[in-house]
Order: sequence, then C-alpha cells, then structure tokens
Amino acid sequence: MTSLEFFSNAIKETEVDSMLISDSTEIIEMNSKGINTDDPFLTIVRETEAHKGVASAKKIAAWMVLFAKFTNSKDAIVQFSDSKSTFPIYCEIDDSMTGNDIANSISEWLDKVDNLSIDIEEIKRELELQDMPAITCDRSCFDEDKDSKLIILINEASIEIRYDTATYTGNTIDRVMRVYECILTDILAGKSISGINLLDEKMREELDSFHDNRLGYDDSKNVVDFIEESIRKYPERTAVVYKDRRISYKELGAITDNIASYIHSLGIGREDVVSIL
Repeated sequence: MTSLEFFSNAIKETEVDSMLISDSTEIIEMNSKGINTDDPFLTIVRETEAHKGVASAKKIAAWMVLFAKFTNSKDAIVQFSDSKSTFPIYCEIDDSMTGNDIANSISEWLDKVDNLSIDIEEIKRELELQDMPAITCDRSCFDEDKDSKLIILINEASIEIRYDTATYTGNTIDRVMRVYECILTDILAGKSISGINLLDEKMREELDSFHDNRLGYDDSKNVVDFIEESIRKYPERTAVVYKDRRISYKELGAITDNIASYIHSLGIGREDVVSIL
C-alpha cells in the first residue's frame, strides 16, 4: 500500500478541509489587511511549567483537541515533521475520550506511518490539505519550514509558534496559546473532552464584560409611564412596526387613549381584569 492510499483510506470519510484552522473564521480572528514586511512571519515563544515532563504525544493531543474544538469537528489533522520525514497525523476526537486516549491514538498513528515512504506534498495535493497546521518537536524542522502558515514547535518547557502575519494577528495567536494551555492542563487532570475548559480567567472576564449591559433607570416608573414619556419626547418616532405598517408614538398614544376611553365607558375601572384578543 502506498502512503497516499494509506492516508486516503484513513481520512476518506472525513471533511478534512473543514478542520483547517485558517478557514475557521468564526473562532479565529483573521487579519484581512495583512502586514507587508520583508519577512511576513513572526514567532511567539511561551514558557510554562505545565509543559515540563509531559510526553510529546499529550502535548500534540492538546493541539488536536484545540483544532477540533475551534472548527467544531469530531476529528483533526495536522502536518507533523521529525528528523526522518514529514507526514499528516489524523485523529478522531469524541467527547467521551480523555487526553490519554487521544495521546495513545497519536502514538499508534506514529507507529503506523513510521516505516512508510511518504510524499507529503502529494498527500496534501491529492487530499486538498494545502494549509494544514504544522507541528514538530524538532528545532531544525521548525527552522527549515518556510511554507506553513502556522507551525508549532513543542519543546520540553515551552511552545513556539511561527505564523503568517497576513493570515493571523498577534492577539489571535496569543489567545490560541492560552486556550492550548487550558486544554493541556485539563488533559493532565484526566478530564474527558466534554469537560475540557477552553477559557482561562482573563478570557472569561472578557466574555463577562460583553454581558455587562446594565443601564440605570428610574424604578419608580412603570411601563405605562415610560411609554407616556416617549410619547411626549418622541411623538414622531416609530413605536410599533407590523408588516408594512408603522405607528408613531403619537399615533400609539391616540390609539391607547381611545381604547382606554371605550373600556372606561363599559364601567371597567382600576384593578379590573380585561381580556385582550
């Protein structure tokens, strides 16, 4: 079996193009303007104690979960390079799985492809995976990769990301790394994928601030008071829209006054119940 046949069979039922992080415009903030420099790539390094002593397969598993979550997929695929070759890593991700399950799946995948002669460019071309995120644990592979729009170097105690500034902003990459750290922490805690937290405290505060839309108002007034105030202040503004008809506050006031007068003429007064059809 050729390497292309192997990967085609493994991935044939998956819409892998939907897993490319550069296509996830709803979650990943894209930089539409781009940055025109001689070197369009920037590198961010983040050191963390959480990485020390952690097997590479678990760190890769955290990235696979991140890509799946960001693209709302049940699987993920990345380009992986080591000193011998470059090839895709593919992994199905189910909410009932743990990080250890995914790490074991990745290790099994690496064992399967270890003895294959792989033409990564042919695989990317045939499977239409030109913009796969790239991951490596090898410094020379990281330095030599000049084509990937997003490449991740996994070190013993740090993560380095080199990214295309025409595709991603620095703030986007910073958020991606923070989400990765949240996922890795929960993977090491043995949580299932369904229980993994994607937000750190700072991101949670940012989201909470979006919902802080409280406005001060005079709580001594009721709804009728507010409507009557609007009638006085904005008589010509639209109060009600129904199909093609628009009713101004002035017209609304006249209508409600007529209805109130009619009800009063029937002997109905304050605190009486009136049905509305």
